[in-house]
Amino acid sequence: MVPCFRYIPLLLLLGQYPVSPAQADDFEEARQLIKENKLEQAYQNLTTKEAYHIGEVEYDLLLARTALKTGHPHEAIFAYERVLINQPGHHLARVELAIAHYQINELENSRQLFDSALKANPPDNIRQTILKYIDRINEKIESRKHSLTGILALKLGRDSNINSATNATEVELTIGTYRPTDGVDKETADSYTELSNHLHYKYNFNINSKFFTSLGYANRDNNNKEFDTEIADVKAGYSHLTGIGRLSIPVSYQTMWLDEKQLREVTVIVPSLNRSDEDSYTDYSLQYGEIRYPDQPALDVDFVAASFAFGFADKSSGFSQQYALFYGDETALNSLYDFNARKYWGVQIRLPLRLTQRHMITPKVVYQEAVYQQQHPFFTAKRADDYTSYLLDWQWYISRRWSLTAQASYADSSSSVSLYTHTRTIFFTGISFNY
Repeated sequence: MVPCFRYIPLLLLLGQYPVSPAQADDFEEARQLIKENKLEQAYQNLTTKEAYHIGEVEYDLLLARTALKTGHPHEAIFAYERVLINQPGHHLARVELAIAHYQINELENSRQLFDSALKANPPDNIRQTILKYIDRINEKIESRKHSLTGILALKLGRDSNINSATNATEVELTIGTYRPTDGVDKETADSYTELSNHLHYKYNFNINSKFFTSLGYANRDNNNKEFDTEIADVKAGYSHLTGIGRLSIPVSYQTMWLDEKQLREVTVIVPSLNRSDEDSYTDYSLQYGEIRYPDQPALDVDFVAASFAFGFADKSSGFSQQYALFYGDETALNSLYDFNARKYWGVQIRLPLRLTQRHMITPKVVYQEAVYQQQHPFFTAKRADDYTSYLLDWQWYISRRWSLTAQASYADSSSSVSLYTHTRTIFFTGISFNY
């Protein structure tokens, strides 16, 4: 194991070079600050002379070395690259450039530069330094090829409407009226316990391409033993970084049980393109899938959907803005049941705010409209829904592995068919363990 900065002083010592008298005058103050170990001041002093000396080998080397020693590896990289443009045979600058790439975890670039420096037959002490860096790089590259992580979470909560049902006393039908029944299709409140476990595996083929997969299971147990749910899901996909962004193609399958009886299966493929940098991102995705109800085939649909998401982050304040627009079209598997087909669109807004290093609060709003293709023969109006939800989430990262969370949400679904008009309020607290 080789600490990142252990060999930098040696390389700096070996990298002394002569300068002209005029340049010596310009750089004397910086050199004196370096002797006094005031490296950050020396770096700042040199940056003020950039307009006059940028492109000069002596200046760029001095600037690069102070930048590297004071935690400015990107600035050091630019300066070292200027040196090598002017003096391609400056192998010590190539070694130090490799160290700068190592500091920012650009391991492949770093190894390539070290390999090139070895071919120049450097002195034995520098050769040994290079070989130790290469060993460390190879270890890190090998270790990051595979990763297996997991999240185990326990939640305790209260739900005002565990079955997302109406609170209407009567629903008007074409053949009369219907009275929703408690415990079946009428609003029911309860407290609950939820336990979930998710595993994530990733294999990196190289720096640009990776395979990823995940397994998940969640069990929600309502205290009155009605409307208990279990959800199991599996996902696998391939991701590749291109010149226009990261392309991902995951395929997922999810099945849900209600009171220990299989209710629904969802299969979906989601090709997407993500473009991101330190301060912003954009994401474009398409979805194609199917939803199947083993005991209610009339509800079976195929669907296509598209979404566009973008966001901005301000690292100085810890505040982020994330927005998403989506549109979907669900088609009934059997045309006799087109009253279950619908088109929908919506928008989502998330505004994460990091209060401290360990505390984050995230408000979220979702709005969606849906219009069904045909009128159901039992209802007096064609179904159209408006859905709005508000959520506030708080996270406390106790340590690298443990976190606490608390969440409150409110949802309001308004429908032209009163059977589907409902509100829902959920509160929960939970603890998660990352392994």
